[in-house]
Amino acid sequence: MSIRVTGVGTLTRDAEMNKTAKGAWVKFGLATKRKNVPENMQDVDFFEANYFLKNPESTLMNYLKKGTSIYLDNAEMRADMYEKDGQKRTMNKIMIFAFDLLSTSASRKADKEEKETSPSAPLGPPTTTAPPVEAPEEDSETYPDEIPF
Repeated sequence: MSIRVTGVGTLTRDAEMNKTAKGAWVKFGLATKRKNVPENMQDVDFFEANYFLKNPESTLMNYLKKGTSIYLDNAEMRADMYEKDGQKRTMNKIMIFAFDLLSTSASRKADKEEKETSPSAPLGPPTTTAPPVEAPEEDSETYPDEIPF
């Protein structure tokens, strides 16, 4: 059984990338906080999140650091049951199809690092300056003082 998920979460660890022939799988831990929770219940849920990155050379990995908040726009949650030390446990996994980065200190730090590594001059064709254009001389015949209407 799977459930469609939309909401905000915080990365609990830096993202890991596993490259494949057609892209890369990005894996990270995600924590979400619930609202209106009774006193005796846990108000934070932890998930294993997976996202498929078509271009593994992108700078996205610079932003997926511990503490970064993301908005899950399109994701699917699945709960897997397993047994550990004789106790039944549940592992919540999320397959993310689309998400947005929210501004955090990790993303601002990545922006700063990217600016330091990028060239200072803008990329593109060189710009040339055009010679100045002279304004036409005013002529009394061309610009009469009286308005015809």
